[in-house]
Amino acid sequence: MYSKNNKSALEHSDFVSSAVKELVLGGLVKRVSIMPHVVNPLTVSVNGKGKHRLILDLRHVNKQVIVNKVKFEDWKTLSQYVTLNCYGYVFDLKAGYHHLNIFEQHQKYLGFSWKGEFYVFTVLPFGLSSSGYIFTKTVRQLVKHWRKSSIKVAVYLDDGFGVEVSYELCVKHARRIKADLIASGFVPNKDKCVWLPSQHVEWVKVRQLAKICGKLIALTPAVGNVTQIMTRNIFSVINIRDYWDQYVNIGKYPDCINELIFWRDNLPLLKAVDLKIFSTGFWKNDTQVKHTELKILFRKMKNSVIDSKARNTTVKYAYSFKRFVVWSEKYTEIKSVLPANEIYVSLYLQYLMQSAKHYSTIEAACYAIKWAHSLAGFEDPCASDIVKCIVEASKRKLNRPIQKKEPMNANIMLSLFKKFGGTNSSLKNLRLLAMCFLAYSGFLRYSELCQIRAKNITFGNDHIDIYIESSKTDCYRKGKNVLIAKLDQAHCPVRILSDYLDKAKIDRSSDDFVFRALSYCKSTNNCKLRKKNIQLSYTRTREIVKGALSEIGLNARIFGTHSFRAGGCSAASNSGVSDRLLKIHGRWKSDIAKDSYISDNLKKRLLVSKSLGL
Repeated sequence: MYSKNNKSALEHSDFVSSAVKELVLGGLVKRVSIMPHVVNPLTVSVNGKGKHRLILDLRHVNKQVIVNKVKFEDWKTLSQYVTLNCYGYVFDLKAGYHHLNIFEQHQKYLGFSWKGEFYVFTVLPFGLSSSGYIFTKTVRQLVKHWRKSSIKVAVYLDDGFGVEVSYELCVKHARRIKADLIASGFVPNKDKCVWLPSQHVEWVKVRQLAKICGKLIALTPAVGNVTQIMTRNIFSVINIRDYWDQYVNIGKYPDCINELIFWRDNLPLLKAVDLKIFSTGFWKNDTQVKHTELKILFRKMKNSVIDSKARNTTVKYAYSFKRFVVWSEKYTEIKSVLPANEIYVSLYLQYLMQSAKHYSTIEAACYAIKWAHSLAGFEDPCASDIVKCIVEASKRKLNRPIQKKEPMNANIMLSLFKKFGGTNSSLKNLRLLAMCFLAYSGFLRYSELCQIRAKNITFGNDHIDIYIESSKTDCYRKGKNVLIAKLDQAHCPVRILSDYLDKAKIDRSSDDFVFRALSYCKSTNNCKLRKKNIQLSYTRTREIVKGALSEIGLNARIFGTHSFRAGGCSAASNSGVSDRLLKIHGRWKSDIAKDSYISDNLKKRLLVSKSLGL
């Protein structure tokens, strides 16, 4: 069986040639004169840091391999040994799989070709479905030997972690394990091993972080978008991996640790807690309602009062009030949370001030308690002067400057077009430009941009009319129209959007989302829109935009998806567009909201002092 090498291997031919040469010199691969029984394709993967890795694509061989079940050790195994104030060490085996030789008659199934030559692997390769089982069974003999000597150690594939109660004993056992590994023929990776005992050692697999993130994202329907907001840094750590079973020292990523701590402290609050809102106060009147039809209306009324606020606001308030309920249950003297006594509300806010990093935590708690009392028909305890004083104090003590993202400007937009535009732009590049230029010209938020459907766009002779069905400032869903004029230049937003729709083959009268994920088609060597009508996620949109900004030489960290809205508004304001038109175009309700987006240029700022008549 002969398979051609994948496209990625051909695109990185210099790297493949170098990697194959190293494998041959190391005795891990040998050249053969006759074509092997199976010639597998080569693939090159490139991680976020630009590091290349040569992979033998064994998908065809793996279909014929019998994979036995094996129980891998992980942090759960290690947790049985960890005690307070213990010491730990970690070790990693360099190219662990390559220490195991392949039976000569079976090497013919692990072949590949490169530049007209045929090769076969003589050692256990990465990519073989049974590799994990074989390697684990081999290393487990050492683990059994160590544990018989009362050495507390856990090993996951080629990564290990040991702990002991004292520093001296930890040093002794670390030396013993290092010597045993070398005597067994393994080579410890000096860059990843930490043999000196420490009380601050991290041993977390990238795969484990990914599993945690997956479970958190699954909570989105229940707790809202906080799951995406509070996992961004965890995902950043995951994206720098070389391979899924790589361990990562999360101590180097304090933002990642902060997010994990956030979920550790707050997940217990997601347990079923009776908020008691609909079982007290006004809602006790359900006993007075006798008629069946009236009872049905009474039950529906609960949903109606919940819908009086936006869903995300309701989720936020319910979560904050739940925290108050859980806190109150710790103290037997607090007899009631609905209605709540103003003294206990004040004490709760004082409790939050001790650990909160921003006054918004206290403000959210106050609004949530007020919301719950309003729904139940009770007097608001947050109307108390003492409670108001505590909230005001939190604003003074916990306030910190808002780190706003930098706005876009015309020069950046033109640089993006110069880099990714042109007559032969790919669908991928056209999608990027269409998103960026629409967001900049229409002052669009991500939530508005991603919800645009083909039927919402009307093309006129000199402009386009985009109907925004719902937005953050349109709580009653009346809808707003955004008008964007045609320009004579090649970077006209209307022309870019039209080219994108044509390239993507989107029916302009359809209900399809305009911006969706792409899939790569090997047969045509092109990208195409996925058929599934799901809007492009915020995470992916942000990733695409930041990647493009990095490619044109900018620091992507200082920009965000909101930078287009702020940049477009600032450019229009500095060009003399009236405040009234700015509010209409940007769908702002107040001047305060609008002004928070505008960044006046130096010329306008200096105009103030120049007009003083001096």
